[in-house]
Amino acid sequence: MLTDVKDVVINGIDIFVDIESEKPGSLSHRLMSATFPLNTDGIDPSGRNIYISNVTITNFDDAIAVKPSNRKDIMS
Repeated sequence: MLTDVKDVVINGIDIFVDIESEKPGSLSHRLMSATFPLNTDGIDPSGRNIYISNVTITNFDDAIAVKPSNRKDIMS
């Protein structure tokens, strides 16, 4: 997660949630929370002047979930 960032460029990335490897019974599945695959945000930044381009996101929740910053100095 990118928290309280300013002037960030995200470009040319692929994000893929592999649901097959998370099937019940696998070690990674037992380590995951009960909300999988419902909480698999691709890019989840908070801040200002965030530029996201040329991305491919395959998941089961929000592809991009931009939130405002909590820091006053970032917002000015």
